[in-house]
Amino acid sequence: MSLIPRSRALPIALAAILLGAMVHRAQAGTSVCVTEKHSNAMAIIDGATNAVAHTVDVGESPSELTASPDGRTVYVVNAGDKANDISIVDVATATVSGTIKVGSRPLGAAVSPDGLTAAVTNAGGGSVSIIDLSTGTVSKTVSVGANPAGLAFTPDGRELWVANSISLDSPHAGTVSIIDTVHWSVTDTVTAGDNPFSIEASRDGRWVYVVNSHSLMTRGNGSLSVIDAASHEVVGDIALGKNPVGLAVSADGHRAYASEFNDDTVAVIDLDARTVIGHIDVGNGPYGMALSPDGTRLYVADRQPFGQPANGDVAVVDLAQQKMTAQVRAGGNPTWVVAVDDTPLVCAGDCDGDGHVSVAELVRAVDMALGDAAGATCPSLDANNDGTVSIGEVLTAVNAALNGCPTR
Repeated sequence: MSLIPRSRALPIALAAILLGAMVHRAQAGTSVCVTEKHSNAMAIIDGATNAVAHTVDVGESPSELTASPDGRTVYVVNAGDKANDISIVDVATATVSGTIKVGSRPLGAAVSPDGLTAAVTNAGGGSVSIIDLSTGTVSKTVSVGANPAGLAFTPDGRELWVANSISLDSPHAGTVSIIDTVHWSVTDTVTAGDNPFSIEASRDGRWVYVVNSHSLMTRGNGSLSVIDAASHEVVGDIALGKNPVGLAVSADGHRAYASEFNDDTVAVIDLDARTVIGHIDVGNGPYGMALSPDGTRLYVADRQPFGQPANGDVAVVDLAQQKMTAQVRAGGNPTWVVAVDDTPLVCAGDCDGDGHVSVAELVRAVDMALGDAAGATCPSLDANNDGTVSIGEVLTAVNAALNGCPTR
């Protein structure tokens, strides 16, 4: 058994006492995943180059998709009559690792904040499939309103809010079902606008926002309902353009973006003032959207008009400039988007790359901090690449030794 020399034991002990939660990340990266409905595929776009890096074959007629909290796994909803399932995609390897059968005509999907549960709306059955991700099976089915579409967990994971579109073909006043995730039962129903489609909760848990599309098949102006998450009361209604579909809310809760399908624009919404403050021109038939992990870009799936199978694109919007700066060519009718942080996590002090930090590696960390060894002997210790190892970097290595290498 390796022992730490007495002369080095004190620095390591002090490091353990002063230990903080520190994670060493490599240079940030983004993978943008987009469903290609009429190609039965999902494209993975490299956010650095704005080019398609991989195309993954999934199930029939993929519609929406969602990501695990760590960004490593994407769940693709396959809405085709022969599918009615979700594909589980490993983003790093661009491969399908499994499929899970759900209900009739699945549409929307969400993953709980703890990453243990997925929920999928079944538009054909007026229900939500609750999936235990540890077993990859449907554990419960909860009845909701007609034609459920988008859904969202609250940040604390205690509730699941479901937008019931009622009808996708003509305007109808819709509802939102609120599900208690302890008992998996509907505890309340809120009346929303015409054909609610997308839904998202604010990060602080105070508000839930619902995009009312008017109808996906009949042109007409839609709206954004603002619901108080505590009282379940609609406290605001913001007018939008023709047939809004997608929704993205900034992490700070001050801005929202709604895709206006039949206007070929994205509405920019001031959530504090509850008003539209601008529009951004994008491609033909903007549908699903996603913010980049750092919140500086908006990715918009330009689906093309309904009934016209055609290659579309993903618009890249620079939010500082409030304009589209690139269009990435995608396959048949790109529909929904999710952007994940694919930054590789570095385990500080794991010099041999085995996923653990040993006593010998901690000794090396102290040697490097004292100037007795070169940084090149363990590059993972030198987080800021300055050629030296600081006490903070030693602390990170001790954290990994005591608690295990970090995961997202």
